[in-house]
Amino acid sequence: MADTEEQNETFFNLDGRPKRRKQTKKKHLLKRSAGDKVIVEYNQYGVPVGDGANDLRSYIGVLVRDSISILYDDWRRAPLEIKDKLWDHLQTKFVLDMRSKKHVVQLMGIALRNFICALNIGFIQPN
Repeated sequence: MADTEEQNETFFNLDGRPKRRKQTKKKHLLKRSAGDKVIVEYNQYGVPVGDGANDLRSYIGVLVRDSISILYDDWRRAPLEIKDKLWDHLQTKFVLDMRSKKHVVQLMGIALRNFICALNIGFIQPN
């Protein structure tokens, strides 16, 4: 019986909520130099695939969370200068095809929407 209680304590914080994974910061990508870029492979439809695509998508989430204000309730209302700045920054870390710019910008919009939704669920709806 004591073992079961100890196991339950490892899965729950003091306030009774289960522990959850924290958001990634992708520190290994932040430390990369400009000459050491991650290669992103594309399928026949121009969609990123493989390990480089996973890193790209995760890093987009980090960039959007850190760079875009949550006051933009819609990604389409964010200024083009910010979107271009993020695209330029991604090109310093990844080998990206110009044909994928539309897809990457859409991923940025999805990441912003997911982040705002997570904030809403975590801080607004419980109250």
